[in-house]
Order: sequence, then structure tokens, then C-alpha cells
Amino acid sequence: MLPTLWEPFSTVQSVDREFNQITSRLLSMMPDEARSTWSWQPSVEIFRDGDDLVVQADLPGIDPDKDIDLTIEGNILHLRGQRSFDREVSDEHRYMLERAYGEFRRDLTLPEGIDADKMKATYDDGVLTIVAPLPDSIKAAKPKKIPIAVSKVKKLFGARKSAA
Repeated sequence: MLPTLWEPFSTVQSVDREFNQITSRLLSMMPDEARSTWSWQPSVEIFRDGDDLVVQADLPGIDPDKDIDLTIEGNILHLRGQRSFDREVSDEHRYMLERAYGEFRRDLTLPEGIDADKMKATYDDGVLTIVAPLPDSIKAAKPKKIPIAVSKVKKLFGARKSAA
């Protein structure tokens, strides 16, 4: 008898695959008008790059000149827009639909003191990148280590494991 390879994530992958199939089937039953008005949120990363704050949003298949509205109000960056179907496909010819269409919106909280007049936005290869110089108060701030207290319950469970 040959040994079988144990794949610990095969069940998770199976459930994920089934969920995607069910979602695709449900979406394929919706009329195009309903799918196109669904709201969705683009994936976003926010990180520090030297003295700048960088926001990147994945927005493939979008015309940035007409489909993206980018505004800032206080320290809230509002990213709004829409992705439309690029071609009509009848339901009987659609096998899978996983891409999101319709209006999207993300409201991102930025650090206090960001100067909106110094922000720059570019769109390249489906990625919207917004760069903003960080205020001096954030540039000068140093990270502070926060100690973590371990509860007595945790210590008891830890002691049981080591005793076993």
C-alpha cells in the first residue's frame, strides 16, 4: 500500500472552491443591471515610505479620468468610482463571474496633519497610488514598545502542556 500525502489545507481549499462556485452561480442568475449596481471595495494598502505616506488601491479595468473620484476631507481620504462591464455577455454564455462591477467606495483615515495640497495621485497598470508627505510630528515620532501582561489562566494552560 502506497502512503498518501497529507494535505492539511485541502478541506479549506475545497470549501473555498465550493463557495466560489455557489457565488458565481448566484451572480450569473442576476440580471446585468443588478450586478452592475452592486457596491464593492477595492483592495488597499497604506504604508510609510521614508517621509511619505503611500496609499495604493487595486483598480484594474478602470479609466482613471472618468471612473475615479478622489477627495480629502479633514484626514479622511474618499475614494469613489465605478467599474463597468467592458462587454455584454449573455447569461447562457457566462461560465464564471468573480470580478466586481458597479460603484465602489473606500473612506480611509489618514494621520492628522496631512497637507492635501501636497498629495499626488498616479494610476499605472491598474494600481492607483496616492503619495502624501507625512507631517513633521509623525516623522519625528518613534515607535514605543508596549509590554504584554500574561494572565494567570494562560499560565495554567501553559503549565499543563509542559507537564503532559
